[in-house]
Formats: sequence, C-alpha cells, structure tokens
Amino acid sequence: MPKVFIPFLALSILIGSSLNLFSQNGSAASWGLDDELQVSGISTIDGFIRADAGHYHSIALHQDGSIKAWGSDYFGQVSSTPGGNDFIAIAAGRYHSVGLEQNGSIQSWGRDHGGQISNTPTTNGFTQIDAGAAFSIALHADGSVHAWGRDDQGQVSDAPPGNDFIWVACGGASAHAIRSNGTMVSWGLDDYGQVSNAPANDNLLQVGSYGPHGVALRHDGSIVSWGYDNYGQVSNTPNGQDFVKISAGMYHSFGLRNDGSIEAWGRNNHAQVIPPAGRWLDISGGYYHSVGIVDSVDLGADPIVAGGTATFHVAGGEANSLFFLAWSLQGIDPWIAGIGVQIFIANPSVLNPFSLDLHGAATFGPLPVPHRVLPGTEVWFQGVNFASGNQFELRTSNLYVTTVL
Repeated sequence: MPKVFIPFLALSILIGSSLNLFSQNGSAASWGLDDELQVSGISTIDGFIRADAGHYHSIALHQDGSIKAWGSDYFGQVSSTPGGNDFIAIAAGRYHSVGLEQNGSIQSWGRDHGGQISNTPTTNGFTQIDAGAAFSIALHADGSVHAWGRDDQGQVSDAPPGNDFIWVACGGASAHAIRSNGTMVSWGLDDYGQVSNAPANDNLLQVGSYGPHGVALRHDGSIVSWGYDNYGQVSNTPNGQDFVKISAGMYHSFGLRNDGSIEAWGRNNHAQVIPPAGRWLDISGGYYHSVGIVDSVDLGADPIVAGGTATFHVAGGEANSLFFLAWSLQGIDPWIAGIGVQIFIANPSVLNPFSLDLHGAATFGPLPVPHRVLPGTEVWFQGVNFASGNQFELRTSNLYVTTVL
C-alpha cells in the first residue's frame, strides 16, 4: 500500500510500499497453549523484527531478512520455511504461511488442500500479505486486492475490484479490505456476522481477523470489534484513542497502545490474553497462543506546535550508536516502508543520524516543523537505532504518536 516515508531531518519524500514490518531489540515472546511447541519452541536468537501466530505454529522475521518458524510441522509449515535473506513481511495462516520478498513476490508453504500454496501469484509488485484458514490475500502496489486458495465461501472469488485499497486481512474463511477513504469491504463466510456486521464506513486504518470475529483500528486511535462474542471478544473491546495496532486471534484480540502497553480481551483458557511484562512493538494472536516483539528503545517528544519546532528524547539505545528518526502523516509506522528499509540497510549514510551517548540516550532539537504539518495533524514517529560493532544490529524505537498543536 503506497505510503509517504519522510526522514525528519532531510525533509525529503520517499514513496515506498507500506508493509507490516516491526522491529525490536532482539526479544520475541510467546505465551498460551504449548501442545505443539508453539510457545516453548520459539527461536532464542536475537534480532527479530516481526512475528505472527498461526493455529499451532508461529513465524518470525529476522532483521537480516530471514524467516524462522516453530511449532506444529505436520504440513511442513516449519520445515518447509524458505531460506534466503530478502523477506520483508510474513503472515501465518492455520496450517500454512506466506512471505513477501523485497521485489514484491510472494512465497507460500505448508498445507495445500485448497490451493493456498500451488495457486500463489507468480508475479511481483505486492506490498502486503495475510493468511487465513486455507486461503491467502495480498495487496498490490496498484491498490488492487488478490486472493487465492479455497473458495467455498467466496473468500477468493468475491474479492472486491478497484485500485484504492490500503489494507487487507484474512479471517478463517472471510476477508476484509480497507479503502484509502477509510471505508471497508468485507466478504466470505458470515456465520457469526463477521461480514454483515463489519463496520463499512468508520474511518478505518487497520483491520485484523483470524476466526469468526474481527477487530479494526480507527484513524482516531480507537478500536471497533464485531462478529462472534461468546467470550467477550466484541463486548469487552477496550475504550481509548491511543491505540496504534490491533490483532485478532481465534477467540481473543489485542490492542497495542502508543506507550507500548497491550490491552487483551476475549477467551483466556490457556492464558493467551496474559502477555509477559514489557513494552511491545508487535503483537499477534493465534488459535490458543499469542506471540509478540518487545522493544526497549524509548522515543518521546515535547509538545509539537505547528510552525514551531520539535524536540525529541531517546533512551535505552545502544551506547555510542546512531539513531535515525522518521515520521509519517499516513497513520502507519514510518519505518515499515519497504523501499525505506532497503535503502537504509544498503546505505545508512544517506540519512542524517543523531548520536546517542554512552548511556544510549540523547535529546535532539529543536528541529523546524514543516509548513505542511498543520494544527490538529496526527504524526507518527519512529526511530531506528543502528550499531555497527562486531555485527550488524538494527533496532527500532516504540511508535510515538502525537497531535500537532
């Protein structure tokens, strides 16, 4: 999905492809049901930047572009994980997974009883992916929606036409796509109102689904849920307007707040809604387990006034390292633009860095606020901490979202 990616210092505009890419300081965590090692089998290496939970397996994306998988492997959803170091996004379905490469091509692996593997698109140019029970969905750079796999509920053939979509998500056999104007189209299985009760005109930004319910994030930072509600996964949706990401598991959901804390609700028969303590960058709900990424680089800012200046504060970074700050007006993480990540990794010197002190902290500013940033504008900030010691290390800060005064 096309987004604007803007380094704050350079004030230059790079148009990239927005992807579900989150980063952290090397700590991934999983909790809940562990009957197939979907919790205890988690990789202990450092440097993961994204994680996603399937039915009985999970996958994680490493900062070097490789994918790790653990848990149930009955259909090769672990052992058939592709090699290579050019992946920029991942998604775990019920018994299969998909990965998006830098050139916009897609790889799929695992169970193929509905064509979710063998019918994977062979072209490139895709910018976002998601996986359902036995089908998958992808967003193309031209704003169109593509689906493949099992089609018994119209989850493939009823995919909407058009070229103005910015976000897609799969449920078990249903799907959702958000348009650039914040409206949403839903299709597929509707046995619990996961399609007919989905909000259509609610100024939506993100949507997530896994089973018979859905959850979405509005532009104002609030959350809306719909569908199956036998465990409070709809009626217990939290209030507030400081959420920056959402995820739906089978019967539970998560909301990630601006400060890195998690709100969880829904079924809790295996403690899947009780995450470990920490400040989180990413969160994903599976069947009866969950997985997420913990971050420790803290980014904050003084109040930002239109036409004035901005001052930022960083703590918890690597000692004597570099910190690159980016921002977005698009309501999505500034550092998830595929082209931005690729440029940074290939040649980080193209962006002007700040230096962190021996405690991994710094205050930088005042920086001029661009004239096009008007009062009332919501701005999303995120920084990347780059350390080049004995080995390459890339960490991101928390998402910092603020409204310009």
